[in-house]
Amino acid sequence: MARQLSVANIEYAGGKSAKGTKVKLSDGSYLAGVSFVETTVGVDQVAEVLIRLTPDFEDKEIRPSPAYDGR
Repeated sequence: MARQLSVANIEYAGGKSAKGTKVKLSDGSYLAGVSFVETTVGVDQVAEVLIRLTPDFEDKEIRPSPAYDGR
């Protein structure tokens, strides 16, 4: 049975490339295969998030990675 996960947090790395930006899921794991994250927020509106995954995301059966402990 498939589980439903939601995005719990987006940890932006900063800088021009934003390399290292992580998407944390509701179960505490981090989404693997993320290549791009864009967030749009307006006044009195729901935030919209666009997450692009690497082209081989489905081919490699990438699953959420274990919780990242910062090491």
